[in-house]
Amino acid sequence: MSREAAIVVGGVEVPEALIAQEISNHPAPSIEQARKLAAHALAIRALLLNRASELEIEATPLFDDEGREETVDEARIRVLLEQEVRADPPSEAECRRVYDARPDDFRSSAMTEASHILVAVTGEDEALWEAARLTAEAHLTLARARPQAFAELSGRVSDCPSSKSGGALGQLVEGDLAPEVEQALDRLEPGEISEAPVRSRFGWHVLKVDRRVEGARLPFEHVRPWIERALQERAWRAGAARYVAALGEAAREEGGSDQPDDDRPGERRAAVAWRLAWRGQ
Repeated sequence: MSREAAIVVGGVEVPEALIAQEISNHPAPSIEQARKLAAHALAIRALLLNRASELEIEATPLFDDEGREETVDEARIRVLLEQEVRADPPSEAECRRVYDARPDDFRSSAMTEASHILVAVTGEDEALWEAARLTAEAHLTLARARPQAFAELSGRVSDCPSSKSGGALGQLVEGDLAPEVEQALDRLEPGEISEAPVRSRFGWHVLKVDRRVEGARLPFEHVRPWIERALQERAWRAGAARYVAALGEAAREEGGSDQPDDDRPGERRAAVAWRLAWRGQ
């Protein structure tokens, strides 16, 4: 293979034609950067498949979470990494250090119980939206005048199916409602009614917060399994990076070159290889 037709990356000769096919999988600020990422990904793939052949690894393709089946090469890379890369479970002390250092990451979600009155609007006619807003303003005036009768009013005038339960939206956590509605509820204290109707894609809402329970820090034993998995996954990625680096070093020595790669991407190198294994390149 001529020098014009291929480049050498980490002791691996990578054909330019393959780089041209692979480059679209590696978005980067410049073509040269994307080309370098593509070349490194292909070099990693070649190193791993070569090692799988040396170990005579055969593998049965599996299906991913989206129902896509691995290629044979992907399966061989997966089995190779499962077989060759090990990560010890973290100790309790390591897990506790993470737990103590990041208290805000291990809290239960705040819970809000709220009710609303909806004046539904369909379409994009601003005249209809304005008429609906005026109707919502009228409902808001009544609701603020008699807050204790909010459920009764919602049952009579709201366009939402929740009107059958007095407009109750149930126990809500972040992400349950449209962002603009959530933001408006966050500004209210329990018992308060919104000062103005709130617009969403469904129409205009008159909002009332009935109760709020702030999030609390979760016990260590409750989150320890999650911390263990995260630390072990991180350790595995670091181990995979070292494994690929060792394969590259061996390939350079075999090829008679002691020159390192230009950018030495480190842990990213193993991550690229793993993502590539699920793309079926």
